Amino acid sequence: MMNRSLSNVRLPLYFVNAAVLLTAIVVMAVFYLPEPARFPRELVLSSGFAIVALLAIFLTRRGRTRAAAAVYLLLMLGGAAVLGYAFHGLRNPSVLGLLFIALPFAGLYFDRRENFLLVVLVNLVVAGLYFGGVNGMAGMEPIDLDDFIIMLMVFFGTGAVLDFTITRFRTALALSEESETRLAAQNTELTRVQSELEQRVEERTQAVAKRVAQLEASAEVAREAASIRDLQLLLDRVVNLISDRFDYYHTGIFLLDEPREYAVLQAASSEGGQRMLARGHRLLVGKVGVVGFAAGMGQSRIAQDVGADVIFYDNPDMPETRSELALPLRVRAEIIGVLDVQSQQRNAFTAEDLQILEILADQIALAIENARVLENSRRALEELQVIYGQRVAQAWRRRLETEAPEFHYDRMGVGIGRSSQPVEAGDAERFLSQPIIFRNQVIGALELNREDDEPPFTSEERSLVAEIMEQTGLALENARLVDQIRLRSDQIQLLQEITAMAASLRSEEELLQDVCAKLQAGLDLLHAGVILFNDDRTLGVLVATASRPDAPGADAVGATLPLVGNEPTQEVMRSLQTVVLYDVLNHPQAAAFRDVMEPRGTHTLAIIPLITRGEVIGTIGLDVAEATRRFDDEDLNLFNQVSAQIAQALDSTRLFQAEQRGRQAAAALLEISQIASSSLELRQVLREVTQRSAEAIDASRCVVFLLKPGSQDLDPVMAQYADGRIDEAFWQRFRQVGIQPLVAVPALHSVVRTRQPLTLTTPISAGQLPQAWLDVFRSQSVLAVPLLSQDEVIGIMVYDHTQRGQAFDSAQIELSLTIAGQVATTVSNVTLYEQTVRRAERERLVSEITTKVRASNDPRLILQTAIEELRSALNAKDGNLLLRGPSAETPNGKANGASGHTIRGRARTGQDQEEQKP
Repeated sequence: MMNRSLSNVRLPLYFVNAAVLLTAIVVMAVFYLPEPARFPRELVLSSGFAIVALLAIFLTRRGRTRAAAAVYLLLMLGGAAVLGYAFHGLRNPSVLGLLFIALPFAGLYFDRRENFLLVVLVNLVVAGLYFGGVNGMAGMEPIDLDDFIIMLMVFFGTGAVLDFTITRFRTALALSEESETRLAAQNTELTRVQSELEQRVEERTQAVAKRVAQLEASAEVAREAASIRDLQLLLDRVVNLISDRFDYYHTGIFLLDEPREYAVLQAASSEGGQRMLARGHRLLVGKVGVVGFAAGMGQSRIAQDVGADVIFYDNPDMPETRSELALPLRVRAEIIGVLDVQSQQRNAFTAEDLQILEILADQIALAIENARVLENSRRALEELQVIYGQRVAQAWRRRLETEAPEFHYDRMGVGIGRSSQPVEAGDAERFLSQPIIFRNQVIGALELNREDDEPPFTSEERSLVAEIMEQTGLALENARLVDQIRLRSDQIQLLQEITAMAASLRSEEELLQDVCAKLQAGLDLLHAGVILFNDDRTLGVLVATASRPDAPGADAVGATLPLVGNEPTQEVMRSLQTVVLYDVLNHPQAAAFRDVMEPRGTHTLAIIPLITRGEVIGTIGLDVAEATRRFDDEDLNLFNQVSAQIAQALDSTRLFQAEQRGRQAAAALLEISQIASSSLELRQVLREVTQRSAEAIDASRCVVFLLKPGSQDLDPVMAQYADGRIDEAFWQRFRQVGIQPLVAVPALHSVVRTRQPLTLTTPISAGQLPQAWLDVFRSQSVLAVPLLSQDEVIGIMVYDHTQRGQAFDSAQIELSLTIAGQVATTVSNVTLYEQTVRRAERERLVSEITTKVRASNDPRLILQTAIEELRSALNAKDGNLLLRGPSAETPNGKANGASGHTIRGRARTGQDQEEQKP
């Protein structure tokens, strides 16, 4: 740093040394050389100054700045000492001037230590001159001591101030030099950065230009793709545009086949690609080549050097390929194909290329999908037009089958129906026949005829008629559609009303009856009815019906329909679909119930299934009297929706009723348990239990039979109505016909044998129950449940319904089994209690008789007491007690095989004892 500082102050050193040299020369030339003898010392001193200054200049020029500065300072110090010594000492102002010049000048070229040394030298010179002047040496003159001290202090202070100033100057100079160095480095770095930036800007400009060209090419491809509607034309145009605009060796588009197993080449831009197209080139998805990888993984795949890429498929048709890029064509997260581009250069694809081509691939995929959708829409539209034309033809065919109006015109005006004089084709020029066509379907015709004396039809008239008939066909179709819309609106309103009914909280019977009434009135039917099946699907019961006021053969609620052999209903149960029978009386499937349909006036019958949980639980029957009426697909759809609403409502109602029945059954079981445990009097318990259980089972009556001990005879012990009413006449008839051997009642005998409940439904034959029972009970359905106690059948509980159309379901059977178990336990407990009471009474009687017998030692008295007590206990009129010997005979004359004497005892009534005394 000091060297740099010295180099910076070299110029001042030149100036001061040059000034000393010049001054010395001028002084010598002006003052001393004219009279050298007079001023020898001054001439020598001036010459010395000049030589030393010249030496300092020489050293400065050679770059030895510090040496030149040292020489200059020595010149100042030496000059001051010589001048002071030779001329007046410290009183010579030149001495002090030279010393003051030396101090600040040294601070420019030397460090603080050297400057401090210089200050010391200056003060030593001053001290030497002071002491020389005091002692009168040579030409020196003395000065005062206080002047000397002040001089020393001035030099020391001047040195200190100069040291502080020079130090700050050097620090500032160092900072300046450091800043200059740093600024130079920064300038160098800025120069380098500027150069790099210029290079980068140039590179970026080239990249942007390339990117702009690629974006323009991408936009052009996207525009072309968006404007082409034909799929194959789109693919061919896209691959050629990509190859041309991006300068690629080959571009191909693969689309996945239907099983998504192969990626099939659909378009190619190169000659080799055309050869691959010709032979149907395809690649396995996820297995072969970068195309297969992109199609299988849904990710772009780059092979920058195909020779080193293990996935690359070496295609002989693409011999110049050095790098390849495959991009998936994706639509709504589904891979539909792959865009494949190949280049003749290695590392041809950059990140920017990949980004642009991915955007382009998405646009191509969307264009392909749009082309497919458009093609499918066009095909669907054509199919829809065909289907619509067929439906129009079908609709008009049905309409014309039921309603085929014919209008005729004559001199009397326009009439409906066939004319008495139909139009006959006479002169071809005077006869005009124009069909009424709508969507290529002929729905009518117009025929006109002119008399012979009238002019023939002109071409303009025929064209006018054709145009009018075309508009007439359109108007007729519009009228038909209006009628159809009105009909569908009525059907929708009907469905909404039925849906509202189904959503309301009401009983099953009320709901179905309202639905039947609504269907009959809304669809203008002859009859409408709902039939529900029993659990084993063998019998259907009509639970709701509605008919026209004048409809013949209306059924009543409760009518039954056998399902076995009923082919239409069986077909409904198998297919879960609506079955429609036209011309019922002649339909082969209606043979089983033709006799039922004939008096009802039914021509068409629709049987609609009621389905819950995948099972048909019943049907809706719709009877139509009009022979021309037909049900179309929309009618059947309406029927299905009505059926679904009703079935759902039935299911909800049944679930609610099942829950209610469950709660009622739980309450009934609790009450029956309390009744059974409240008393040990069997008849009282059975009276209350049978009435309450009949109510819980929802039966009309409950009857209890007990099996007589030691036999298989039925003993009717209780019969009660569910409503609690008492019918003594019924009870008497029940007692008369109820006492039967078990084998005489096959149904109850089966219950005892199998120990399982049994249900009987109408018609109940005498082979199941005795005819006397059928005449008295008039049961429509019966449920018999065994009473089991300790694995023994002790009796039977019988429930029955007295109204038609009612049957016992599985929940009622389960509840009846629970009640029967409770009743059997109660009967067993009461029987056990009665046996215990009788046993206790017998033991008490034996104890009393034994006590009385043992009260005497007289054999005759013992016998008499025993016979009397037994007669009284057994309520006998007379009795004998005999004791005999070994060969004695019994009172009936037979030997008893015993030995000993005979002792006779006899007991009589009180009257006999009075007549005969012992």
